[in-house]
Amino acid sequence: PGCLGAVRDATRAVDEADAAEVSEAFRLCDDGDDDDDLPAAIETRQSSLFLYALEGLPQQNYPYAIGAMPAWPVSAVCEVLLSARGDGDGDGTTEGLVSAAARATFLALGWSPDG
Repeated sequence: PGCLGAVRDATRAVDEADAAEVSEAFRLCDDGDDDDDLPAAIETRQSSLFLYALEGLPQQNYPYAIGAMPAWPVSAVCEVLLSARGDGDGDGTTEGLVSAAARATFLALGWSPDG
């Protein structure tokens, strides 16, 4: 319960955050241009990568871990977002929600947050 609201809050936080903060949280590469363009992953909408990662997650909701993806990844992502939102030990700040959205993206895509 509450996961959909947490996704909405995280999406809003990512879209409202400074582009540099989003790039750092999501570990996005600079495209090499010297101008102030956003990385391609967030060029259209800053939350695009986050929402893309969540889109296929229900199809991968296995009861066992696969690589860096935990068992029951839908629940794992919900826990991360709810915690950052303030439903757990988080304070619901934009910075906390952006960080949680990045962690949720890493989980959903099966990326190891350690590199």
